[in-house]
Amino acid sequence: MPVSAKVWRIAFFVTLTIGVVAIALLSYSVVDQAVTITYMSDGYSRTEKDLKILGDAFPRDSYKKKDILVVLRKVNPKGFIVETKCMVPGG
Repeated sequence: MPVSAKVWRIAFFVTLTIGVVAIALLSYSVVDQAVTITYMSDGYSRTEKDLKILGDAFPRDSYKKKDILVVLRKVNPKGFIVETKCMVPGG
């Protein structure tokens, strides 16, 4: 076999290997991104659902901050729920 045929054969297999590895990495990247977006979407929809339930439980006009604190403390008695000037954080 002539030398140039060996060089072309080696170059072909090296390029083929690099191409297969690149395609595998790109495929993994696409699948990983799709799974991440799916989980983020699921978490976001559950958060929206929870916020709607809270919004329905506490209409803006009828509850004061003290009332919300009492309800939150009843729901989570072990949680560290304190009142500050502008918000009711939970822990």
